[in-house]
Amino acid sequence: MKKVYVMVGLPGSGKTTWAKENLKESSVASADHYFTDEKGVYTFVPSRIGEAHKRCKFVFHRYVFLNDDVVVLDNTNVDTRIQWYCDLARDCGYQVFKVFMPLLSAEESFARNVHGVPLETINRMRTTLQSQYPGLLNDNVQIQDVASGSFVAL
Repeated sequence: MKKVYVMVGLPGSGKTTWAKENLKESSVASADHYFTDEKGVYTFVPSRIGEAHKRCKFVFHRYVFLNDDVVVLDNTNVDTRIQWYCDLARDCGYQVFKVFMPLLSAEESFARNVHGVPLETINRMRTTLQSQYPGLLNDNVQIQDVASGSFVAL
């Protein structure tokens, strides 16, 4: 069965690294790709974040309509905006999983993130993440089948 993995976690929590190590043969949609040039250099432009997410939606949409076997949505995905992706994937016949990364402190996330996300933004993201998934996040990577709500192994 075709699968979509929606990465969920703070900046610096290891989402991209985990996906690269565990889902090697996947098609990846990420807003970060918008800010990465052909040499792999990342240059974030805050005023263009809306364009980056619009492009990410377009790329994700293309992957699922082309029936790619494994698709990864590699954004922070800390709030309810991910529902659009989950619904589209389900409607296109994909089994959808959320991959919850370990919950870092805001300070650790700030120190580890390579995108320059400000500490105050990370604090807001962390609060949102905890309110969206109360009691769910811990020190381990957890994978949840969205349809059943059960946790599974990769």
